[in-house]
Amino acid sequence: MALLDSLSQLYSLSTYDSIEYAYYKTLKTMQVSWMGEGRNIFGLNADEIKQLSSIADSSRGTAGTQAKGILEFAYGYNYQDCPQIAGFGFKSSPAEQKNDEKESDLFISVQPNPAGTLTVFKYSLPEDCAEAWLSVSDVAGRTIATILCNQAHSRIEWNTNGIEPGLYFYTLSAKGYSKSGKIVINK
Repeated sequence: MALLDSLSQLYSLSTYDSIEYAYYKTLKTMQVSWMGEGRNIFGLNADEIKQLSSIADSSRGTAGTQAKGILEFAYGYNYQDCPQIAGFGFKSSPAEQKNDEKESDLFISVQPNPAGTLTVFKYSLPEDCAEAWLSVSDVAGRTIATILCNQAHSRIEWNTNGIEPGLYFYTLSAKGYSKSGKIVINK
């Protein structure tokens, strides 16, 4: 941190560089704070996530790139910085989708995401499925919750009071088909 503090004195920074330096210093100060408290990027509070989001939205330099990376990896944000090509939209295109009707009939969503102390999974099953299982696991692959889904369309309220803040993965599985996603618990 001492070296970082001295950069602005050692070099003559342009206006742009001074602004980027401030973003970078803020990001590095946050990271030192997390490490000093024994936390990692999965244990950030709402204010820290807002601050990262602000850096990601404002900085065009290293700090912005790193903030975007943390938010995308740990909190499910999606930043698309690809330049548009005339007539083609973004330079990347979506992957080919399977043409399997049963898999497309399997649906799950979660709101709110990031979640506080309660979140709601909404799901629907293919017509010939009587039941499915919803499982939630942490980043280490440990199963946190397993819930039976035995209605064609329904919603499941999940109380996250006893769940540590962080990134989790959910999967709805029925008759060999599955749909997965990420959920962030942020209290």
